[in-house]
Amino acid sequence: MIRRKVVGVGLSINEGKSYLLPTEQALKQALDRCIEKDPSAIEEVRDVLHGLHQTVSKQVWEHVVENVALSHPARHEIFKDPLTHRAFNKPRGYAGDAVMIDYLYGLIDGSDLDDESARYGLKVTMRSPSARAVRNRLRMIADRLSQKIETRTLPEILSVACGHCRELGLCDDLTPDAVKRFVAMDQDKESLELVLRDYPNKGVEPFEGSVSSLLKNRGPEGKFDFIYSLGLYDYLGQPFARKLTANLFNRLHPNGELVIANFVPNIRDVGYMESFMAWNLVYRDRAAMMELLEFIPDEQIKCTQIFAEPECNILFMVVSRN
Repeated sequence: MIRRKVVGVGLSINEGKSYLLPTEQALKQALDRCIEKDPSAIEEVRDVLHGLHQTVSKQVWEHVVENVALSHPARHEIFKDPLTHRAFNKPRGYAGDAVMIDYLYGLIDGSDLDDESARYGLKVTMRSPSARAVRNRLRMIADRLSQKIETRTLPEILSVACGHCRELGLCDDLTPDAVKRFVAMDQDKESLELVLRDYPNKGVEPFEGSVSSLLKNRGPEGKFDFIYSLGLYDYLGQPFARKLTANLFNRLHPNGELVIANFVPNIRDVGYMESFMAWNLVYRDRAAMMELLEFIPDEQIKCTQIFAEPECNILFMVVSRN
């Protein structure tokens, strides 16, 4: 009798031969074509990774990432994309740092790259749905900033985990005379230094500090008319995020507004992000976004809106205070 012995998640040995499950085989074939520099291969890799991520168990997914994706020689071709490489290697200690976001904004276009595979890999990453959503998010918050400046006299504004604060470059209305203060808060000193260097005429007040310091009342003093955070909540677990939301809401003036953005579950790029970018986010749907308001008394909330950017990859929640 021939015995079928399972030797690893998704792998088996039958008569001394190793076999990959069909879904893993499709990934391996796409990765093989990456080595052959097939232009369509990298996009096929993304599609197969998405399908695997959506259909297999967490244990099988981790096996695929470790033993198929990251063990395949094609990883050297894929990591030529400077954005993918930076995400995976995390030079500032985490994925999604401000330099990565500048890539996604198209502010670093890769035109100086000598390697054709690197240029093509970056191009594919830049036209992905999640990258387009990040650019949509930037434009939408810039529009919201302009609206606040137009409708409120000398507003006080706080950007939490501001990164390079690139929305300032899209908001011509933001000048030192148009706001009472604009506080850019981030734990990354390098990011704050760049904000001051790139936007010297915006009247930015830098504040170096972590989000944990906000919960310990070590954040910027006073209250604000407009507080927003674009990418921070993608990294926060629900218990901490609920506490932070209440803390930020309590920093609002009457009729003030809090804006929070978050990626939604099951985005098309999740498989590629979690494998070759080692970029794991906390995804939230509308119900999870509403749960962030748990520690805020209902009578203090004037209005709550939740809507998506055009790619439907990122949700915005806008909460107004009475």
